[in-house]
Amino acid sequence: MKPTVRWTIGPVNHHGFDSLELSIRNWKRIYKDEFNMVICHNGLNNSQFERVSRLNVEMIDQNKFKNSLPYLPKGPTWKLYPQRLNIKSHEIVIDNDLILFKRSPTIDKFLESDDLFICTSAYRRFYGQYRNIVPENMVINSGLFGMPPNYDLQNKIKEFIVKFPSEGWVDHCDDEGVLAYLMSSCNFMHIPMHEIAVCNPNVDFAPYRIGNSGVHFVGLNQGFSNYYFNYIFGLI
Repeated sequence: MKPTVRWTIGPVNHHGFDSLELSIRNWKRIYKDEFNMVICHNGLNNSQFERVSRLNVEMIDQNKFKNSLPYLPKGPTWKLYPQRLNIKSHEIVIDNDLILFKRSPTIDKFLESDDLFICTSAYRRFYGQYRNIVPENMVINSGLFGMPPNYDLQNKIKEFIVKFPSEGWVDHCDDEGVLAYLMSSCNFMHIPMHEIAVCNPNVDFAPYRIGNSGVHFVGLNQGFSNYYFNYIFGLI
């Protein structure tokens, strides 16, 4: 069964759509027809929807799944809706501002295993309201994460919410907190920073650089685009 790769896109600035287009084009070039490809979208206006439609990738409206968890989606937690597209296959969830330009060795290892979880690394821990319950060895950035076949993310998140109840998704990094906690009890592998780098012009600890396989342009959707296009995009 083919693995699935899915992007998430909402009403971001126009460079966010440029990045999505480049991310999908590169994935097609690198992995050919190895994956079923899907774009999960929410809140797009007519022109944004038309632009994404032209990418010739299956599209799924996430609003149809917003009641699939006890908490309604908000900000980055939209990537958790729906929880799985095909529970029988390997599934990769990727942000629109993460771009690969070479095959990832860690993704290859993930696809060869039936129980391995993967996620891109971070320089620091940002886990929102869950920062105190995530084990210290988990330092992830959820720009790209992969789940093996038969992992029921929906039930796992529901069990997590029962165990750690709150008023909902309240922090920008709650998605990373719940994913880091869940993956910490699984067979897990970080995607190292030298493979897929993380950079962010809004902080002093995430330098401008690209990894051997790709890069995650954190903050691109919120208006830091000129930095990336001037210093990074020309290197790819």
